[in-house]
Amino acid sequence: MRPPGLRASRHITLRGPELTAFQERHQALTYNDTTQVYKFQNIRYAQPPVGELRFRAPKAPRRDRGRVRSGSETRMCPQGAPAWQAKAYGPIAKYSNPNIEFDLKGWEQDILNSKVPSGDDQNKGADEDCLFLDVHVSKSVLQKAGRSAKGAPVLVWSPRILTRLKIHGGGYVLGSKNGHDPSGLLKHAREQPDEDMIFVALNYRLGALGFLAGPEVSRDGTVNAGILDQRMALEWVQENIHLFGGSKDHVTVMGESAGGGSILLHLTARGGNLSAPFQQAIPQSPAIAPVSKGSENNEGSFFRYLNVSSIKEAREACSKDVIAANAAHIGSAPTTTYIFGPVVDGDYVRENPARAVKEGRIDKSVPLLTGHNLFEGSFFFDPLVKTNEDFRMWLQRSMNVLTPKAIDHLANTLYPEEFDGSLGYVDQGSRQMRLWSEAVIDCHFDMLGQANQGKGYAYEFSVPPAFHIQDLTYTFNNPSSPARFPAAQDALQRAIVSFVQGGVPMAGQQPFPRVGRDRLLVNITSGGAGRPVASTVNATSWTDSMAQRALHPSLDTVRSIVDRPHAGPGKKPTLVPVYRQISSDLITPSAAYLKISAHSSSDYSFLFESAATEQVGRYSFVGAGPRKILATGPGYGPETDPLPALEEELARHVVAHVPDLQLPPLTGGAIGYVGYDCVRYFEPKTARPMKDVLKIPESLFMLFDTIVAFDRFFGVIKVISYVNVPDGSTDSPKTLDEAYEKARATVDELVEVLNSPDIEIPKQDPIVLGQEAKSNIGREGYEAHVTKLKEHIVRGDIFQAVPSQRFARPTSLHPFNIYRHLRTVNPSPYLFYVNCKDFQIVGASPELLVKSEAGRVITHPIAGTVKRGKTPEEDQRLADELSSSLKDRAEHVMLVDLARNDINRVGDPFTVRVDRLMVVEKFSHVQHLVSQVSGVLRPDKTRFDAFRSVFPAGTVSGAPKVRAMELIAELEKEKRGIYAGAVGYFGYGSEDEHGNPVEGAMDTCIALRTMMTKDGVAYLQAGESQTFPWKYRYLLTFGNRGGIVFDSDEYDEWQETINKLGANMQCIKSAEELYHQQQQQEAAKAGQKS
Repeated sequence: MRPPGLRASRHITLRGPELTAFQERHQALTYNDTTQVYKFQNIRYAQPPVGELRFRAPKAPRRDRGRVRSGSETRMCPQGAPAWQAKAYGPIAKYSNPNIEFDLKGWEQDILNSKVPSGDDQNKGADEDCLFLDVHVSKSVLQKAGRSAKGAPVLVWSPRILTRLKIHGGGYVLGSKNGHDPSGLLKHAREQPDEDMIFVALNYRLGALGFLAGPEVSRDGTVNAGILDQRMALEWVQENIHLFGGSKDHVTVMGESAGGGSILLHLTARGGNLSAPFQQAIPQSPAIAPVSKGSENNEGSFFRYLNVSSIKEAREACSKDVIAANAAHIGSAPTTTYIFGPVVDGDYVRENPARAVKEGRIDKSVPLLTGHNLFEGSFFFDPLVKTNEDFRMWLQRSMNVLTPKAIDHLANTLYPEEFDGSLGYVDQGSRQMRLWSEAVIDCHFDMLGQANQGKGYAYEFSVPPAFHIQDLTYTFNNPSSPARFPAAQDALQRAIVSFVQGGVPMAGQQPFPRVGRDRLLVNITSGGAGRPVASTVNATSWTDSMAQRALHPSLDTVRSIVDRPHAGPGKKPTLVPVYRQISSDLITPSAAYLKISAHSSSDYSFLFESAATEQVGRYSFVGAGPRKILATGPGYGPETDPLPALEEELARHVVAHVPDLQLPPLTGGAIGYVGYDCVRYFEPKTARPMKDVLKIPESLFMLFDTIVAFDRFFGVIKVISYVNVPDGSTDSPKTLDEAYEKARATVDELVEVLNSPDIEIPKQDPIVLGQEAKSNIGREGYEAHVTKLKEHIVRGDIFQAVPSQRFARPTSLHPFNIYRHLRTVNPSPYLFYVNCKDFQIVGASPELLVKSEAGRVITHPIAGTVKRGKTPEEDQRLADELSSSLKDRAEHVMLVDLARNDINRVGDPFTVRVDRLMVVEKFSHVQHLVSQVSGVLRPDKTRFDAFRSVFPAGTVSGAPKVRAMELIAELEKEKRGIYAGAVGYFGYGSEDEHGNPVEGAMDTCIALRTMMTKDGVAYLQAGESQTFPWKYRYLLTFGNRGGIVFDSDEYDEWQETINKLGANMQCIKSAEELYHQQQQQEAAKAGQKS
């Protein structure tokens, strides 16, 4: 029978808006009368990657209609085999014989004694012009395609013709589309009524031609060109398979070893944001070794093998020399390494794929049938490793991306030198095999199964000896190496075909179980498919352990970020965030603070926590040892607005955009406070001569470039620092490598401190009980202030004012012990402990002042309070009473109006809105009426303008705000200090993915329920609003003016400030009693011992 011809057309878009179309005519090369399958061979899917296209991304073929192609020539990409792997071929063949019993010692000795096959030319027939694919299609399917140009799937009643595509393995340096006979798979496909399958196999560039990496390639070439070859071939299938009778909507891709690792890269492409060009996948033994420093920059050594000095010269070299240099370079690879392979490129491969899968950045729409072999580590070991030091050197050589501490952890903890068999190995050789298997294959197999829970399936190939890639003999029907256990071959092929056809792999008449928490899989044995069993592969210890020791992103990613062209209008980034992640299950924020602050030589540190209403907030932040202190006020710095200097300091740095990096809102910047008295710089009319009793800075900010962040959603701690991009200045790192290693050292040091078992508890001096607090103005003074303000309210000067009084309470408590007690008795949205060397700030504020979030500035007015009920029913009744209280609602509306006015001063008026109005929020001891007002800043305004506009909050000043503050200053005559000011942070600015400047984060709270400790005295301050709410009630309910009777009682207002201070006063008292009791018990124990 004469094979039919067909015209294949293709339209493809790759990396940009450019469209390329082409037409080729192909004739089937062979037809198998037994299987009734045509083979269309060597269909071009990309231009020859030679000359100027060498080391670049593939390009779609040019139009060529001149002749009918049969594809009779050999098409194989240039390749090479590492000498250590070539030595294993003989022993693999020996032990694949079922008549020879596998013996570990004999296997290791055979590998040691084996020789590299002489005269073995892997490049016989190889050509750089190799980007072709083959299509195997049955006669019946092809005939239907001839009658229907759109393919069978278009006919909704007709059979579903499916496509199976194969990506070969070979360590990204070896292999081709040739040599694997899919006849068994196609035979099984035709056994199902009205079903069939098309098989496609492809070539992609290997070794240096597909995976050259380094600075020159990054600038004038394409990193991971081989992976992009695969992508183009997959897209060719999507566009053209209908011409063969296949369906572009039912494409399953399968790959073994490096082919399985390639599938993993496509599933996680661009951080999982790029849809995979297939609908199902079968990753078999998905192998990706940890990216090594060598493979991140292998161009220099390849150029030496090619005897050239640049990528330009390498493109000009003759093909024969390039092929020879590639093979020689690969052949020289140290044992268990390949020199070339995928690297993080900041684009298609944005991060280590294992990390992407673990953190959910994967195309989860693609169901998977994942497989692995029982003895994956088989020939991945160095028989010359005899001692533990040899093992460590092998680790460093094979996976030299690992830090010395990670190597210590692997050698001493995960894979210690214990050969009793309990850890899965009995000598140095099997120790290497075990580690390599888990690191390179098993962890990916396990993580893919878990990421695909509920949609995926898994199998384990355990036909003895179950070497790596031994299952290929059972997947295909290769005449040169027939399967020795036909039942196993039949079971594996049936499972694959049933998954391709129906989405569910079958074990005989029973479907595979879906991968779930029970981790069930089907075992393929010499007798066929066994019953589902629980997987023994659990890579959690490896992945968790190594993830905690890896610095993210990698140096290669950081380099690609620094080297990319800066197209945005803003300043080029000067900082790149990096972090390490550890579990937080045994470390609390308080413990972390004590460890880190004790380790630091600085007296400045902070701890920010959050209990958002009845929930624990997501993030907590810890820092110690700031790089710089900015302070203002008499005796500490200039007497001026503190924000310009802060803005200027933060503007010195811009944080780079790192694609898909998930970090908390605070990664570094300024942490501290702005005292209430700074308002005189924002609103000069409020300035009055004020007595300075506390003698602390009017503002103080600590500049941090390293932060410890707790993420309670995921139960992890991220230790975050910055890589300072070298800029040539005297205090700048000389090289990026130096800057990266400096950041790594900083992060590693803090991780070690956090993981240390020792916690230095604050030394507590002997407790003195019975100390009393003293007011700065007393009851009479406060009531006089109330009376005076009432007169101003009656005259219409103001609607509201919030006078305050301050109490000084001597205490022998350590300030952090006050905080420890406060956070347990009064959890709040803003919990903070700030050590400013000479004084400390301890707070549990319920109220946001202003923050920036998703492009909006936000403030939360709070007014209206009731206690919590003793029962759920009483709690709800009190909440209902608060919601219906006209007095509380009137005062609250006034504060919402004030907040809207503050936001309007800096925001686009069309964006200012009340997001929530008078919602009851429940806190630990009280319930509040809370609203939210937000708006988008005008282009000429910044977060600092927003802060000035809102500061201080109406809840601590009054309305109209400026006049109320003038009156407060005239009455109080003393600086308030931190009270009624703001505590929080301002982060560094950054850039978005397009290079546009993004203003840094801001989150500040009002310094309420806050204590300042200094020289053994805790200072507490509170105020109570004096309002004319009945004026608002009259206007709201009657709509006209009438006589008003003002009946506020001065004593009641004074008592209310005492009540507000009561929680903090009681906190100090109960903490003193607790520690006093502990000291007495310790003294009694000491007396008994003596």
